[in-house]
Amino acid sequence: MWGSTVYGLTLCLVAGVSGAGAAVFGKLAGAKGLDTTTTITLYVLLLVCNALMLVVYTRSLRYNSSLACTAATMASNIAATGLLGQALFGEGGSLQWWVGASSILMGSVVINRSTKKEAAEAVKAAEEEAAAAAAKEAEEVAGGEGGAGPPSHEAEEQQQRSSSSSANISSTTTITSGSCAAVSYAVELAYDGTAYWGWQLQPTAPPANGSAKQRRQRQRPTIQLKLEQALIRVTGLPREALKVQAAGRTDAGVHARGQVAQLFWDPACATPRQGRRHGAPLEPSALQHALNALLPPDIRCKGAKVVPLDFNVRYAMGKTYTYDLHLEPVGDPFLHRVRHRPRRPDRLNLPAMADAARLLVGTHNFAAFANVSVDGARKNPVKTIRRYDVEPLEGGARLVVEGSGFLYKQVRHMTGALLAVGAGRLGADAIAAALEAGKDLRSGAERHAHRDWMAAEAKGLCLHAVEYAPASQLPAAAPGPGGRNMLECDDD
Repeated sequence: MWGSTVYGLTLCLVAGVSGAGAAVFGKLAGAKGLDTTTTITLYVLLLVCNALMLVVYTRSLRYNSSLACTAATMASNIAATGLLGQALFGEGGSLQWWVGASSILMGSVVINRSTKKEAAEAVKAAEEEAAAAAAKEAEEVAGGEGGAGPPSHEAEEQQQRSSSSSANISSTTTITSGSCAAVSYAVELAYDGTAYWGWQLQPTAPPANGSAKQRRQRQRPTIQLKLEQALIRVTGLPREALKVQAAGRTDAGVHARGQVAQLFWDPACATPRQGRRHGAPLEPSALQHALNALLPPDIRCKGAKVVPLDFNVRYAMGKTYTYDLHLEPVGDPFLHRVRHRPRRPDRLNLPAMADAARLLVGTHNFAAFANVSVDGARKNPVKTIRRYDVEPLEGGARLVVEGSGFLYKQVRHMTGALLAVGAGRLGADAIAAALEAGKDLRSGAERHAHRDWMAAEAKGLCLHAVEYAPASQLPAAAPGPGGRNMLECDDD
């Protein structure tokens, strides 16, 4: 780690000196009395120095965090500019300048050491969080409460940090994890969730006296399991070293057009018996092709990108869900896995559903439209829905909801309420009343007693998009509903 750190800081030093050289050539080119040829030559040298600075700085990002590289480059640039100015133009540096330049140099060293420590702590925290989630899931199954476990819900403060956290995705970076240099990837996945028990890994075996649901849970694989099996073969790493986590943990039967998963590849952690023996990390495009060669046909990797360590795939600016309805008189056997067909599709009042959906837009307390998390964690029930539209779809309709974040099963409850409105079993005023009553509902029993609808089934739901800062888009991300370019993902 120390060797790669020194090499990265050396590159920062070269980048800073190159920038200082550009400043010198710029000042010389502006001098009076120069002929045209000399002036053009000096400006060409200025451009060359700037290009060199950009290339070397970008290279340095492979060995240190972006914050440490920026601080070291600025420090070396300030020092080199002052020294060259004094040597070439007789610009004497004052005591204050020397003190300031020395302080910046010392600060860059401190920042680099602290970011290395934070990086290692971040990886350790991610591993502990994954272990805790698995333990809670096992406890849930043992208690007979089944299911794929609660989804991963970002806290409000995490959503507020999303811009700064995800903005760094734009830089292709090799990171350092603990004592081993590692690369972090974000991969974009699409999958048909019908055959899977959601995203999250499930316990390897049900209890001896397990219920029928627990036995089914043991028999059905998960998306994370299939992805990790493929990654183990590609990377040669044990699953503990991959530290795979996703933007959201989809429930059983829920689909995704662009789930975003994050993983780490540390060649030093590979074992000779596993996959590619101590192979170097692949280019993102090669990783995408390798995964698609190993994943089952109902799971596809749509893109991959190298991301810095301070990126966390779970910190997003917003999410978009779609819920597809099949409204033909006769059901379509080729669509029944991905669309919900109401009992009486000919009587479904879509305009009434659209009017009721508009009542949900805005910032409200959605406690009445969500289940209590299985892990018992208290979630802030106040969420913001940016839009909720009913759009035409060949042979049916599509509900599109976009918001800053969602509670556990919130989208399925909102969809169930809108379907009840469309079927004439519920009035739009009941939607407004449920929003108003949300602040008084605490327990799951209180929420259930207040509802006059059932949560919509899972198969029509697709977590369509996870929105990150614009610079964090994965390559070739499909446009979301309404033409917005977003990373697609799912979380219910």
